[in-house]
Amino acid sequence: MKVLIVFACLLVATSAHLCLLSPRQRGSMMGINKPGATDCILLKGPCGERTGMPTTGVKAGTNFTVLIQKNLDHWDKATPGYFTVSWGLSETSMTMIAKVQDNGEPSLYIYEVEVTAPKSLNDHYIMQVTYVTMNKQAPPVFYQCADFGVY
Repeated sequence: MKVLIVFACLLVATSAHLCLLSPRQRGSMMGINKPGATDCILLKGPCGERTGMPTTGVKAGTNFTVLIQKNLDHWDKATPGYFTVSWGLSETSMTMIAKVQDNGEPSLYIYEVEVTAPKSLNDHYIMQVTYVTMNKQAPPVFYQCADFGVY
């Protein structure tokens, strides 16, 4: 019985950790108001094996806010992790544009990251957000992607 309880706790501790609220992440956002949401556990890069099409547009060269939710906390004081925001024209050619330190904020915390839209017009950019946990007790990286156009 103790083994079953420990196993169940490990499952909870290793599922669902990063959501991209704005721009809207690929796929659904079901249950994101609870720690451990299934739509926030994408462990395969670069985009969690989800495909997408642009759902929003931004004006070239303007500032906008990226909203990232730490759906489940994996902070380790000895080796704190971080979040990255990257974008590119394909999933294989991303440029990191922002990095945010994980300072032990609780599950469901919303990070606001100010970025400047690319100056090159294109109807399909891909934004990738990662949560690099640096925690040996958790998966190393969680992924989310969103699609947007620049006009």
